[in-house]
Amino acid sequence: TPLKAMFTMPVTEPRGSVLILQGSGNVDLDGDVSSPFLGNGYKGQQAKLSQQLARTLAENGIASLRFSKRGVDDANQLINQTMPYLIKDAQTALNTLKAQFSETKTALLGLSEGALIATTLATTNHLDGLFLLGTPTRSIDDILAYQFLEWPVTLAKQAFDHNNDG
Repeated sequence: TPLKAMFTMPVTEPRGSVLILQGSGNVDLDGDVSSPFLGNGYKGQQAKLSQQLARTLAENGIASLRFSKRGVDDANQLINQTMPYLIKDAQTALNTLKAQFSETKTALLGLSEGALIATTLATTNHLDGLFLLGTPTRSIDDILAYQFLEWPVTLAKQAFDHNNDG
């Protein structure tokens, strides 16, 4: 499945390359997580996290690649926005990055869910760096379960009321 992707290049010859992996949700290549639930970025601007990272990397001589997740450009693919597909898509993007910049060091930068994907890729790929932001500290099953709880009361009851007596 073709996914929209973008390289961000430094003005000089790249001294390294980074694949930026998005956090959870139906996130486009710029990583815009603005929403009524999460709010907006600085001074009400859109929160384009991946775009900001890519620009900063380029300013420091590092090329980067980022891509939209399945479902962003083709709603029929939203059902495939699952870990096996996300890992395959990230592996394809990493292969593309390494082919384009074979003479530079290569790193992964994962945000939240992207950090989980990055750690998975790091077990089977040679990398020169691994940068994890907003790294989940629980399994993906726990994370998804917690997202559907009434926080913090339900979580506290589950964590502390082992005999269910209130």
